[in-house]
Amino acid sequence: MKKVRDFMSTSVHAIEVGSSVHDAALLMADKSISCLIVTKNGEPEGIITERDLIRKILAKGRSMKGTKVEDIMTSPLITVDPEDDLGHVSLLMKEKGIRRLPVMSEGKLIGIVTQTDVVKITHELHEKHKKMEFYQNLQSGIVLIALILTIILLYKILS
Repeated sequence: MKKVRDFMSTSVHAIEVGSSVHDAALLMADKSISCLIVTKNGEPEGIITERDLIRKILAKGRSMKGTKVEDIMTSPLITVDPEDDLGHVSLLMKEKGIRRLPVMSEGKLIGIVTQTDVVKITHELHEKHKKMEFYQNLQSGIVLIALILTIILLYKILS
């Protein structure tokens, strides 16, 4: 089973507590990303997503410049370890209704796993499984043909 370290992204962007939601939105737009980890003195405290901007700011008519990221971030963070497997990540995302999981190792933020990463690796594994199944069937067919030819040869020798 694939481990988180095999399919996580190591490019994680953060914003400090005290920053405005406006600054967070600009950073997300500039980096073409959909979330930021909110840090306090460099330590992960929460996460802010595009969905948070829509639901907690735009839909409620709040000021982006007057609202701090910690006012709308999701906290505490739900995280995974680089040694966790794909099944654990998928189940955690489903159970918690989340699309992004920061990856922590020894207390340090080292990456992020998104729902897109999970779908991509699941598709790759499915394709590999289909190829493996094809070759196993091919091998079984070759063994069967060899067995039939052996029986025919033995029949001719014994006749």
